[in-house]
Amino acid sequence: MTFPKARELMPVTAHSEDNNGIPVLTQPEQKELSWTVDETPVATQQEETSSQKERLLKVMEYVSVNGSITNSQHRTLTGVSDRTATRDLEALVERGRLRSFGKRRSRRYELS
Repeated sequence: MTFPKARELMPVTAHSEDNNGIPVLTQPEQKELSWTVDETPVATQQEETSSQKERLLKVMEYVSVNGSITNSQHRTLTGVSDRTATRDLEALVERGRLRSFGKRRSRRYELS
């Protein structure tokens, strides 16, 4: 995750004197900084979208061949986490591609 850029202010210093011997204060120097939570590169939104599209295509192919899919089968098929599998399947339900049957652990998804 990348955070917005921040500015780091340097202390005000006197670099010269005016004609009356009074120090002239300069404008503080500013450096732009950006950082991430960890040092690993963050995937771009486009990369995330294409990997999700690939997963959703796999799910739709699986359902068309086997008739239905569960969260567990989706995780085995694509290697994603429980939460990601749930999001993928619910996205297909919201788009009208799949219907869900059952509750919680026994929930199955079929073509709509």
